Amino acid sequence: MKKFNTYMVYLESHDEVTKVYIPAQSQKEAELFCQGNGEIIKISKMDKEKDRINTMNTHDIRKVLENACYGKVECDTIERLLSQCGIQD
Repeated sequence: MKKFNTYMVYLESHDEVTKVYIPAQSQKEAELFCQGNGEIIKISKMDKEKDRINTMNTHDIRKVLENACYGKVECDTIERLLSQCGIQD
């Protein structure tokens, strides 16, 4: 199972600075994901408890998908992929 962290990244492009949240296994992977979208000004790993992130779970996501008329196969696939990234009930 791959464990993902969430990184807060500030990107500067032209005269704008944008804050984005990137799920990635490492800071380097988050940096690679942001390549071509501007200069990285700051990147920091977020703390799950302190920053109150990653509070989603597969049960809640399945409910949302079912309410959006996704089928069982699609829901099972998405749930399994999320579980492999460390998001579970």
